[in-house]
Amino acid sequence: MNQIYSQGESTTVGLKVCDILQSNSSTAGSTQEEFELCDDDVKFETFFYTMVLGIFGAIYALITSAILGRFDQKVMMVFNCTVAGICGIALQFIANSYAVAILFCFEIVFAGYCVLLVNANVVAIFPTNVRAMAVALTNMIGRLSCFVASAVIGLLMMQNCPVTFYMLSALLFLCAGLTFLLPKT
Repeated sequence: MNQIYSQGESTTVGLKVCDILQSNSSTAGSTQEEFELCDDDVKFETFFYTMVLGIFGAIYALITSAILGRFDQKVMMVFNCTVAGICGIALQFIANSYAVAILFCFEIVFAGYCVLLVNANVVAIFPTNVRAMAVALTNMIGRLSCFVASAVIGLLMMQNCPVTFYMLSALLFLCAGLTFLLPKT
């Protein structure tokens, strides 16, 4: 978020998310003889959109909790993965910084709640005598993959940013498709 708003007033139109990320990496990677002071000011918009993300996440958690009794966990999982994937693809075509921030918020919240829905599906699928171990293993593998992904995603974004977003969206769509293969509860 701070990279989006550190570009100045020109970010409201014109630059897409990958252009912003790659322009920041190219200026950071260039070797300059002169030293510049590091501007580590965090823009107000960064705090604002982080707060909006938290508020949207809390509201969506309440909505998900309210409707999860009426809908199956699989339906909610497919919905969340699909919306997060669409937001990831839409980030490649939107040049307005406010719309980019909103799409990031949507992608993070909808993909984040997939983790809770995976746990709900694991609890529903496995019998009581192995349920705790299944949830623990699912969380362990999920956290290990987050650790590996956080180390790799930055490198992938610097090499080919659009392909990285498309790949992450494709993984979300793949998860939505694989949800249909889960056994009925």
